[in-house]
Amino acid sequence: MAKVSVVIVSWNAGSVIGNCLASLRAQTWQDFGVTVVDNASQDGTAQLVRRDLPGTTVLRNPQNVGFARANNQGIALSHGEYVLTLNPDVELGPTCLQQLVKFAESHPRGGAFGGKLLKRPAADGTPAVIDSTGLRVTRSRRVLDRGEGETDAGRYDTVEQVFGHSGACALYRRTALEDAAQDGEYFDEFFFAYKEDVDLAWRLRLLGWEAWYVPMAVAVHPRGLGRRNGSLAARLGQRRQ
Repeated sequence: MAKVSVVIVSWNAGSVIGNCLASLRAQTWQDFGVTVVDNASQDGTAQLVRRDLPGTTVLRNPQNVGFARANNQGIALSHGEYVLTLNPDVELGPTCLQQLVKFAESHPRGGAFGGKLLKRPAADGTPAVIDSTGLRVTRSRRVLDRGEGETDAGRYDTVEQVFGHSGACALYRRTALEDAAQDGEYFDEFFFAYKEDVDLAWRLRLLGWEAWYVPMAVAVHPRGLGRRNGSLAARLGQRRQ
């Protein structure tokens, strides 16, 4: 049984999921299995996944059931000690999984772990731009992605506890997910998409689980799929965060 279960929710993600799968194949740490829950794609996404990453478990829903429910389906089908929720437009850096698991193994009260998500990596003298370095809560109780839109200039290079992590790329300890589950739901299915990761972060915190930011684990999340295809909440059943 693989130590990490990677769960990817897709909806017509054929134009981007290939790069995501390639980044998984390139990981320096390979003790993982992949489950793709496809929300009734019409672009051949499921066939592409089976071709590009043989051995992947593919569950095809007859309709778009949303990000939260589809992730719950994938988690229920998997058995790893850890679960990595991953958007199909995210590309992991080569050591991303290794860094996250290594850190998680030495922090047993950690329930959620996340790395540095970049909207755009540095290239041709252009600095990298941050997508998320974990979730933060404002005094008005708004929950936002830390550092979103900022230039990656070293401010977020320190390991630290955060409120939680974006569901686009987060490693969860399975025992923490089971502890936080309500009526068999890890992500509350009341949330079709958006903020279901915030709700889970609240529950994990209330139960005493820690959330850690691990900047050595780097991934790219350009959010381009959402921009090309309109509202993710209404059309994709997956998240832009």
